[in-house]
Amino acid sequence: MSTPAAGIADLLENAPTAANPATRPTPPPPEEAPRADAPSLRITVMWGDLAQVAADLHVTGHYQSVVPADAELALDRAISVGPRGLITAHTKLGWIDAQLGEVTYFPCGDGTVRSAAVVGMGPMGTLTERRAGQLYASLLGEAVALGHVGTMATVLIGSGTGNLSVKHAARALVRGFAGVLAALATSPPPPRLAEVLLVEVDRLRAEQLHLALTEATANLPQLKITPELREGAGGRMSRPSAAVYALAALTGLGGPDDESALRSVLKDFDDNIQAQIREQLTDLATVKRTDLSLTVGRSAEAPDGSVPVRMSVQSGIGGLRWAALTGRATIPERLAPVEMGLLRELVDRLTEPSVEDARELPDLLSRFVVPSEFQRLLTDDATVLLELDRDTASVPWEFLTEIRQAGAERRDPLAIRTQLSRQLRTPYSRVMTEGLSDGPLRALVIGDPGDPEKGFK
Repeated sequence: MSTPAAGIADLLENAPTAANPATRPTPPPPEEAPRADAPSLRITVMWGDLAQVAADLHVTGHYQSVVPADAELALDRAISVGPRGLITAHTKLGWIDAQLGEVTYFPCGDGTVRSAAVVGMGPMGTLTERRAGQLYASLLGEAVALGHVGTMATVLIGSGTGNLSVKHAARALVRGFAGVLAALATSPPPPRLAEVLLVEVDRLRAEQLHLALTEATANLPQLKITPELREGAGGRMSRPSAAVYALAALTGLGGPDDESALRSVLKDFDDNIQAQIREQLTDLATVKRTDLSLTVGRSAEAPDGSVPVRMSVQSGIGGLRWAALTGRATIPERLAPVEMGLLRELVDRLTEPSVEDARELPDLLSRFVVPSEFQRLLTDDATVLLELDRDTASVPWEFLTEIRQAGAERRDPLAIRTQLSRQLRTPYSRVMTEGLSDGPLRALVIGDPGDPEKGFK
């Protein structure tokens, strides 16, 4: 007797049918106990500026084709002579491949930073906890293989705003480092690398990182966390972190168990904000040293030096895959389920649009192709850089606009309100042969003068 075939919906939902019987899931393999003979590594969390910490090797993460910002920008300035950043110039020339875990080294002059490198994070928006673990394993293996590195200073790569949380990034670091140390147990002599300095410029994040690492290494004797947070030069305090410390001190005036003071302070905040503040205060409760005298300053980057909004739009199965990187956040990859036939029709009508199409279709284009998480980026006035592939390069992205709510006035398209540029992403677009020039800009423009018989010369 034949069995009925499983339907597509059954297969997609993994529902058991006569043709697709349920199977007992294979249990995951038990985690191996750490080897007693594996070499150990000390991890010290430092509150300070990465570029001002003494070490044999300084490392930050680097997204493909994304110019340095934050810690990477600080490292770039520390190793560069003159206003032009070395890492920035290499990025603009396409000389940093930045495949996941690939380490690229840069020459250094005299100073605190004697040897600098960046480790590839892959395309923006693709860093998961699993991939971050692979990145850290590659980084530690590379540092050990160098043979002369005794101390490596880095940041918690992948934990920037909008990326992995501090807890998840710390867990990925521990998993990657532990795997390398286990492999080294069978290859004596022990590595020279003895200490990794994890540097965090913000005080509260440094405390959170120390707590996350202590928790993640509880059963890993090969990874030894320095019990106390070490303070270095250049540490700062962001406004949100300063607010948390201030709340901790304020609510402490009523006694450790007095909840009424905290409720009074938080009563006018949104429920979501209240939950975030309470979570951070819970972390802070286990920290002993919170009596700090700090100066809260502005961000190191002035508004006119901010990183442009960089959006990647690639065609894929089921629609368009988006990722974004701004000066404040990274939005991981999102899929916009776009019917490509309708998109081609929109492209055709917007290539040489009529007045009516130019007025009505930009709002439709934005609703049709832009995921909701990316809509707010269309309201900013920052410079926008679109990274496109061959399939998405034909879309008239200059028509993108802020989606209009009912009764709201129509806004100008994005390209009119701010600077917008494109970058074509192909397998052959990474290497560029032209160098940067410091001389005056020159251009030769050759145009068609027209028909001389009609008076055009």
